[in-house]
Amino acid sequence: MGNALGVAQFGGKHPTAKPGKGLGPGVLEIVDDYGGGTYRAVYTVEFR
Repeated sequence: MGNALGVAQFGGKHPTAKPGKGLGPGVLEIVDDYGGGTYRAVYTVEFR
């Protein structure tokens, strides 16, 4: 998940990042399974 957020930080889009359902345009979600749990990160992007 940290790698995917790092890619976003430098202007890219990681292959696992998908549009967040019902969250509006420009909102992406990353889902990761680890240690029997599921973790989600949601972030927004700004396009010039």
